[in-house]
Amino acid sequence: MSMNETRMMPIADIHVTERLRPASSKKVDELAASIEQVGLMNPVCVRPDGTLIAGWHRLLACKKLGFESLLVNVMAMSDTLAELAQIDENLKRNELTALEQSQHIKRREDILQQMGMRKPDHRPSKKGATVAPLMSTEDLADEMGMSKRSVQVRKQIAEGISPDLQEELADTPIADSTTQLVALAKLPPEAQADAVQQVKSGQAKTIQEASRPHVVNNSGNNEWYTPAQFVEAARVVMGSIDVDPASSEIANQTVKAKIFYTAETNGLDKPWPGNVWLNPPYSQPLLGQFIDALLEKLESGEVGHAIVLLNNATETATHQKLLSCRRLNAVCFPKGRIKFLDETGQPVNSPLQGQMIAYLSSLRQHPADFEGEFKQYGAVLKPVWWI
Repeated sequence: MSMNETRMMPIADIHVTERLRPASSKKVDELAASIEQVGLMNPVCVRPDGTLIAGWHRLLACKKLGFESLLVNVMAMSDTLAELAQIDENLKRNELTALEQSQHIKRREDILQQMGMRKPDHRPSKKGATVAPLMSTEDLADEMGMSKRSVQVRKQIAEGISPDLQEELADTPIADSTTQLVALAKLPPEAQADAVQQVKSGQAKTIQEASRPHVVNNSGNNEWYTPAQFVEAARVVMGSIDVDPASSEIANQTVKAKIFYTAETNGLDKPWPGNVWLNPPYSQPLLGQFIDALLEKLESGEVGHAIVLLNNATETATHQKLLSCRRLNAVCFPKGRIKFLDETGQPVNSPLQGQMIAYLSSLRQHPADFEGEFKQYGAVLKPVWWI
């Protein structure tokens, strides 16, 4: 077979390697209908050994129509150039989601940089023929009708969201929402996973909503406060509440901690001696910072006992860290959602998800008192090291 020519090729001789994105059955059906009416207008592109470079949907459409052979452009390309050709065709021809566009553009940039090329010229083959010119990503964006800013935004998305999370988003509406993807890319990695889970579970409508504190409470906020019965139960279990590191003047009227810190005084860099009641801010990165501080102070012995009120987002890294801590004695999962109070003591709307109340101790105290006090509110579970 000669290099860089257009000719008919048996479909059985065309080999398809792993593609950058799955085939769209809708796209295949549309192409099959078009090819059946007017024929194959744009040949499939293959390498001399029959490996497909570009035109996967056209190939599948021809197979669906029962073609035994089809017109192909045979081009001598390296693996790298073949991947670039596939990327370019996907970007120009396929209906990609915003996330898929981001992934393609990021991969294209990586390849060009690895090759030491940002805007390569036509490159002659050994026989003097030329392969398709490689454009810079900006030139490609012009051909796609995208602005330079749009390219930058998509690169930000691809670089800012972890690959695992991108894979999880692939089949969700978020994948085709540029504004939500940008909002997600701006969040810290742990907060990204939290936000996605909130949207997927229906706890929040958008990433933007999920990235805001969706439960306002007595820890670092002056709008919603924990009902007194939960605070009093914690006081009974621990014997006292010595420190509330994430509180306010109004909140401490109920908590009655000997020491309390507000958003202004910043409890993260203050000592927490004794028994701690903690209802931390639920937004990241503050939530993770307060939990990390608590676990460190339990380990050092600065904190004797601690009872923590959180949303029950057990799938998140922060909650997993808390639940796997050997200082954990027991956890209560209240029945229903806790109705937090406003500054007048009146119940306000329940938060978007349930809560969990965790009891930890550096003193290795058995959690029997916690179970006896909190079982009236919901199921109390103990970690395996207490069973």
